[in-house]
Amino acid sequence: TNIRDKLGMSYSIGSVFTPGLEPGCYIFYSLVSRENIDTVKKAMLSEIKKLRSELVGSKELESAKAELFTAQMVNLQTNSNFGVRIALDELYGLGFDSYRNFKDKMDAVSADKIRNITKTYLDPDKGMTLIIEGTK
Repeated sequence: TNIRDKLGMSYSIGSVFTPGLEPGCYIFYSLVSRENIDTVKKAMLSEIKKLRSELVGSKELESAKAELFTAQMVNLQTNSNFGVRIALDELYGLGFDSYRNFKDKMDAVSADKIRNITKTYLDPDKGMTLIIEGTK
């Protein structure tokens, strides 16, 4: 949110994690004007490096947990999303009823765990950058 809130250069910004039986992928995205592409790309990489080296603040962590929990509960309200969730959890070896323990698992996430995970999986040197530009 620093990029959107402080720099004011992004119309939309976020991330998506797609797990898989193999590595899966973590995607960071931002919608920006052409002239801000390089600045926002550098800022995003800087935020990733910060996650790898610094602990997330307790207020930010609790806010993220609350947002994630709410999103998961809303997502499980439709039969199609619920069906996909339990099927994937079973496929990943978590058990079809893993969703029942979601809050406990999420509450166990700490700033230290986040930093260790980001050190392992969010290595900018092993990632790729894709820039899609619209036409004028």
